[in-house]
Amino acid sequence: MNRKTLKKVVGESLTSAGFKKKGQAWYLDNPDLIGVLELQKCDWGYNYFVNIGFYIRALGQKDDFPHERMCHLRYRVESIFHDLHIEICKMLIVHEDGDIESRLEQLQDLLTNRIVPFFMSVRTISDLKRISGAAWFPNGFLHVDARSFLGLAKR
Repeated sequence: MNRKTLKKVVGESLTSAGFKKKGQAWYLDNPDLIGVLELQKCDWGYNYFVNIGFYIRALGQKDDFPHERMCHLRYRVESIFHDLHIEICKMLIVHEDGDIESRLEQLQDLLTNRIVPFFMSVRTISDLKRISGAAWFPNGFLHVDARSFLGLAKR
């Protein structure tokens, strides 16, 4: 698989679900928050990372396309779907020949059956509060202002 194929598969899945693309990121616009999925190329290898973020409108400047690094909640996709950690890492290697067709199918399945439904389930501030009880929730970055805004205890 090459990077163009990776981006095409990701883009088709997300665009058909209502995401808008800008740069290396796709955005799901909601009244209270913006869901962000960004592809990040590893500087030292042939793999990509999938970063997921949530930008809380009430805490930020007016920006319909915030970079993932500006999001108030930030995760690597494998920290949310930790049961697929190894498989996700293998899916996102862009130079290996291996079984490309199988990896593309796995990536499509991950996007369609896990990532898109996840974003669709987190569209409001109440949804963010609900997922704060998930086991994976502490495994990412949570901005101090977001922690306070969501009413979460300090760590």
